Amino acid sequence: MTIESVTPILNVKSVPESLAWFEALGWERTFTWNAGGNIEESADRNDAGEADFAGLCTGKEGQLFLCRDGQGHRIPRAPAGAAASHDAGSHEAGGVWMSWWMTDEEALRTMHKKCLELGLSVPAEPRVEPWGVIEFHLHHPDGHTFRVGCGGS
Repeated sequence: MTIESVTPILNVKSVPESLAWFEALGWERTFTWNAGGNIEESADRNDAGEADFAGLCTGKEGQLFLCRDGQGHRIPRAPAGAAASHDAGSHEAGGVWMSWWMTDEEALRTMHKKCLELGLSVPAEPRVEPWGVIEFHLHHPDGHTFRVGCGGS
């Protein structure tokens, strides 16, 4: 069996708000959808209402779907204990955890700086983990956690 790709679907409270959050980090929307079907030009809304499903991409392989109030779990804020460290307490989250792989340490540090400039929830500075990956955690407003990392130098 060969799997061509895997696309995570994140449960979000607002598709347009989540699209804006990801787009601020360089992701690009690929489509938006609501009860009326595909929304022209991937807009946030049309006559049938606000988008309730959408797609995003970045780079060659980065792809996510967003679904309003469905297809998975979310929490309304960052996980308890996550603001303090990368340690065990930060792993008790109700949302989805995923890894974002950056091309190198410079790209990782640039992303970290951008996240801080945007005022996003970044609980710790990038650090080298025991398994040789440099990473920091980034929390989405709906409680999803992204381990933004790259191979160690």
